[in-house]
Formats: sequence, C-alpha cells, structure tokens
Amino acid sequence: MKNPPDLQVLRSTLQELHRYLLASAKKDAEAKLGRVLAPGDWFQQLISDPQYAWIKPLTSLMADLDALSEHKNISERDLSILRHALEDLFFKENDERLSFNHHYRQIFAANHELMVSHGRLKDATHLLPPPQGDVSGESEIRKGWHDLGISQTKRTTRH
Repeated sequence: MKNPPDLQVLRSTLQELHRYLLASAKKDAEAKLGRVLAPGDWFQQLISDPQYAWIKPLTSLMADLDALSEHKNISERDLSILRHALEDLFFKENDERLSFNHHYRQIFAANHELMVSHGRLKDATHLLPPPQGDVSGESEIRKGWHDLGISQTKRTTRH
C-alpha cells in the first residue's frame, strides 16, 4: 500500500471511546450501588461480572489494532479487515441486548463527548480500504497480527 492511513489516529480515537464507555458504565454501577467504586473494585467488576462482557469486543479490537500497528508492511487486506471489524462494531445496528453495539448506542445517545469521538472514528474508518468479497477467516487473520507482533518483540529483546 502506497500511503497507509495513520493507525495512531484510529488507536487514540478508540482509546477515547473506550474511556467514555467505561466512565459511563462506572457511573451507572456506582448509582446502582449507592457508593463510589475504588479503581481496583471497578476493575474486578469489569473483568468478572458478566454484565460487562459487552465491552470485550472493543477491548479485543483495540489489542488487534495495537498488534497490527507493530507491522512494518501492512497489507491492504489487513486494513480492509480492520475497517470491516470497526464497521461491524460501531456502525451496523445490532439490537441483540448483549451486543456491544446495543450498549454503545444506549450510551451514545446521552453522551455528547462520545458523539464527537464517534464522528472522528467514522472519518478515520473511511480512510481504510473497504472490505472486499468474503470476510470469512477474518478472526484468524486478526489473530495472526498478534503472532507476528510477538515474534518481532522476541527478536527485538534478544539483541
């Protein structure tokens, strides 16, 4: 690819969205409990309480983007897979109650900062090549981004 998009813009926008979503979820949890949650307690709730499983697809996508960003030669196919994953998560409505998109849209409607970040994410996503054809095997390719990243890290730390 001649001029790959700056993945750092996507990364920082996803981190911002993640922060807003977690802050909103924490605020709701604290309102239900009637007390402020300590950071450690909140973290434990996030990783162990099934009601927060909806956030895991975003966390996974962020990890995949970090792994992909470590590659020196990112293919157009990789970028189109990234775009497909972003579109599925953020831009295609999914009313399944347990889905990320369902929760995201509920929080989105009441959060101006999230709306602004969402617009930035949409702009950055549209800079990626569109998905082409069959996207089966996408999850395996995304896993592969991590495998190469691990091997690159091992090579770097040995020298």
